[in-house]
Amino acid sequence: RVTNLGNGKQVIVRVTDRGPWKHTRLLDLSKQAAKDLDMIRAGTARVAIEVVEDMLDGDANDSD
Repeated sequence: RVTNLGNGKQVIVRVTDRGPWKHTRLLDLSKQAAKDLDMIRAGTARVAIEVVEDMLDGDANDSD
């Protein structure tokens, strides 16, 4: 879950690669995720990043 700290908007994203390739950034978002967070115009934003359970891969956290 990514939360835009400037406006409180949140979006859940899936991490698919190891980018970004700029040392000052932690995460590059898709255009849609950036729209959902209302950060398209600014281009960058201060965000909080939170790990959430992957609901599509139910066995990822199984203890069996």
